Amino acid sequence: MTTRDTTYVDRTLPGVGVARDAMGELAAAEPAFDLDALCRVLYPVVRARVAYRPVDGWAGDDDHRRHAFVLVDGLGKGHEADLTSYAASAGNPEHVDLDERYDLHGDGGPDATLPMRFRRSDREAAELLRARIERAADQEPDAVEELRSGLGLPADFSPDGFVSVDDVTRVYLPFWVAAFTSDEHPDRFGAVREFGTADGRGRVHDERWLSQYVSETEAVMDRVRSAGRLDGADGTGPAAEPAFTVPDGVELNVESLLETEPGREFADVGGMADLKALLEERVLSPLREPERYREYDLGVTNGILFHGPPGCGKTYIAGALAGELDHNFVELSPADLTSKWVGEAAENVQDVFAVARANQPCLVFLDEIDAVAASRDNDMTNSEQQMVNQLLTELQAVDGEDVVVLGATNFLADVDDAVLRSGRFDERIEVPPPDADARAAILRVHLAGRPTVEDIDLSGTVERTEGYASSDLELVAETAAREALAEDCAIDESHLRAAVGETTTSIPSWLDRYDHVDPAAAATGVAEENVRQPPGVDLDAADIVEGEPSLTLADIDGLPDAVERLRERVLAPLSDAERYESYGVGSLDGALLYGPPGCGKSTLCAAVAGDLGVPLVRVTPARLAGDWGDDPSEALDAAFEVARANAPCVVLVDDLDVLAGTDHRSGGIPSAFAHQLRGALRDTRDDEVVVLGAATLVDHVATEVLHSGCFDERIEVPPPDRERRAAVLREHVDDRLVESVDWRAVADRAAGYAVADLETVATLAMRAALRADGAVTTERLLDAVAETGSSIENWAGLDEYSDSDHGSGLRYIS
Repeated sequence: MTTRDTTYVDRTLPGVGVARDAMGELAAAEPAFDLDALCRVLYPVVRARVAYRPVDGWAGDDDHRRHAFVLVDGLGKGHEADLTSYAASAGNPEHVDLDERYDLHGDGGPDATLPMRFRRSDREAAELLRARIERAADQEPDAVEELRSGLGLPADFSPDGFVSVDDVTRVYLPFWVAAFTSDEHPDRFGAVREFGTADGRGRVHDERWLSQYVSETEAVMDRVRSAGRLDGADGTGPAAEPAFTVPDGVELNVESLLETEPGREFADVGGMADLKALLEERVLSPLREPERYREYDLGVTNGILFHGPPGCGKTYIAGALAGELDHNFVELSPADLTSKWVGEAAENVQDVFAVARANQPCLVFLDEIDAVAASRDNDMTNSEQQMVNQLLTELQAVDGEDVVVLGATNFLADVDDAVLRSGRFDERIEVPPPDADARAAILRVHLAGRPTVEDIDLSGTVERTEGYASSDLELVAETAAREALAEDCAIDESHLRAAVGETTTSIPSWLDRYDHVDPAAAATGVAEENVRQPPGVDLDAADIVEGEPSLTLADIDGLPDAVERLRERVLAPLSDAERYESYGVGSLDGALLYGPPGCGKSTLCAAVAGDLGVPLVRVTPARLAGDWGDDPSEALDAAFEVARANAPCVVLVDDLDVLAGTDHRSGGIPSAFAHQLRGALRDTRDDEVVVLGAATLVDHVATEVLHSGCFDERIEVPPPDRERRAAVLREHVDDRLVESVDWRAVADRAAGYAVADLETVATLAMRAALRADGAVTTERLLDAVAETGSSIENWAGLDEYSDSDHGSGLRYIS
C-alpha cells in the first residue's frame, strides 16, 4: 500500500562513491566547512509537449507542426527558467518503480533518497503553460523573447503559431544534495548533477538554484540533514530516523501499512465537482479552521462513510483527501484485518489504530467496511464479534486525536448498526458514477504512458461511456491498447470506439439512482448522441448514423477548390439563409463529389457535417444490397426515414455510380432502384437534410438521379497534389517516431498516389521503424512509397476518367 505509483525519472545518477568524492571537492573549496550529510533528492517537474507551427516554415507548410518539451515546476516554486536545461533529458524519460530503484524507507545515510511531493497537477501545469503563451501573444516582442527563454522554447516558436499542450507527464529529476556544516558559519548546501569540471576550474558544477532553494526551505534542510547524515570520512553513519513511528508492541509491518505521502490531491480527481465541494465544506474547512467552527459550536468531522456503486473511485478519493489534508494515509481492506486465529483479528484492529495515533495527523481508510463490521447476527463467529467490538472501541478512542477515519461500503444497510451509531460516521457521502469531466480525466490517466495519436479526441468515448464505473473506463483504455498493439500503431479514436463496443457498464442496476446518468443510453453504450430510432423501422439507426464528426473543412489541406466550392454552395446558404433568400437564391440541397477512388470524397462529406455540427448518415451499396438482397428498396426507404428522424443531418450516398448506376453497371442493384432513389432525394428537401453524393465516374450515374435536382452541383476531388500529399503523410506518421524527414522529397516521389495509398505508406514506414527499433526517416518513407505503388495507376476507370467531360485529365498527379 505504500509503494508509490510507478513513475518516470529523466536519468540515472552516478553512485555514492562518485558523489561523495565530488561533494568532497566542493567542501575542499570552502576549508571552514565539513561534509555532514549526503542523499539523493528527486525534484518534481511536469513535462509537457508544446505543439506549434514554426515561424520559418516553407510556403504552403502551414499545417506542419513541430514540438518542444517544456518543464513546469512540480512544486509550484516558479523555477521554470532554471529547469530549461533539463528539458532534453526529460523528453525521453525512464519508466521506473521508485521503491525498487531507490532507498525511500531505508536506514538513511548516503543511500537515502528523498522524493519531493508534487504540488501541481498535470492539468494545472498544462493550463499554466497555455495561459503564459496566450498572454505573450498580445504583448511586445520583448515579452515573446522572455517567454522563449523562460520556458526554453526554440527560436522558431511564436505564440501566434501555438497549437496545443499535450503529452503531459510527471517526471522526477534526481540530484545529489549535500549538507556542509561549519562552527563559525551557517550550514550550506550543494546540489550536483553533472560531475567533472563543468565550470572550468576543476570543480563539479553546483546547481545553485536548487542549493539556494534547499537552504531557504527549513523543512527540506531538516530532511536532507536527517536522511543523509554521515558519520565520519568513510561515509557510513547511523541509521536516519524513519519517516514513521512504530508503537511498542505492534508487530504489523508499518512500512507496508502506512503511506506518508499519498501523492495525489483533489486537483488530480477529474470532475466530481459536487463531491469535492462537499468534502471541502464538511471535512477540510473544519480541520483547517477548528477555532472558527468551534465558535459556532460546530465540531470537526473526523468520521466519514463513503457509499455508492463499486469501482467508482472511493479509494482514490480517500487518498486524495489525505493528500489534500497533508495527512499520513492508512488504507485497509478486510484481508488486512481478518485472521483464522481466534482473537488475532481484534488485535490487528487495535494495532492499526495504534499506528494511526502514533503517526498522526493520519487518515485511516476502511475499505469494504461492511465485510469487517457486518450486521451482527447468530451466524457471526466469536472472532468476528471480537473484531467488531474492538473496532467500536477504537472508533471511540480516537476522539480528540488528529485521526480522520473513512469507511467505504456499497450499501449502508450492510454495515452494523452499532458502527453507524458510534458517532464516528455521522457524515455519509455518496460517491456516484463519474460524470463526463471525470470520465475524460480517468481515460487520460489510463492512456498516459501508452502510445496515442497526437491530440487524441476523447469526447466521443466520454459520451459513449455514460454510466461506466471508473474500473470500466480502465478496462476501455486497456482494451483499446490491445487493439492498437495488434495493429502495431498508436491508439486513436477508432480503437477507443471499438473498446467501448466490447465493454459495458458493470453497474447497470445502480444507474436509475442518478440524475446525471441516462440508464437507457448507458445500457446501449450510446450516450447523449441523440441517435433517434424511428418507430416501425427495422434498420438500426446506430448502424448508419455516425454522430457529429470532429473533422471540419478547416482540417482539409491541399484541396482548396473543393473546400471553397462546398463552403460557397452548401454551407454559406445554410448559415446565412435570409441574405440568400433576399437575392432569390435558395440553399443547395446537395452536391455530387467525384474523382478517383481513395482521394478523400467521403472525408470531405464528413467535414461538411462537422462544420454544420450535425450527424452524418452514411448510405452505401453494401449496407443496402448486402442486407436486403434482391429488394434493397425497403432498406433505402428505411435509411432516409432514419435521416429524417435525425434531422438536421448530412446524408452521404456513397458509391453513387454503383448504387444508382446505369443499367449495365448497377452492381447487382436493379436499375429501377435509381427511380426510387430520385424520389427519396426529393422527399428530403424540406426536412433539414443535406444530401451529398460520392462517385468515381459521373458518366456512370443514372441520369434519373443526376436530373433529380439534388446533384446539380458537381465538385471534383482529384488525386492529391504535392502539398496535400505531404500533409497526409505528416498527419499519419506518429511525430514521436520521426527523426528527420524531407516531406517534399517523399511527396514528389509519391506523385499519382491516392490518399489511401499515402496512409498505407505511413503505416509501412512506421512498422519498419518499430521493427528496427529506430525512427521514421526519409529513406524508410521512400522505401514504403516504392513498396506501395499507386492504386490510381492501375485503376480500371483511369482512361475513361481522363477522357470524360467531368474529368481533370488527372493533371494533379504530378
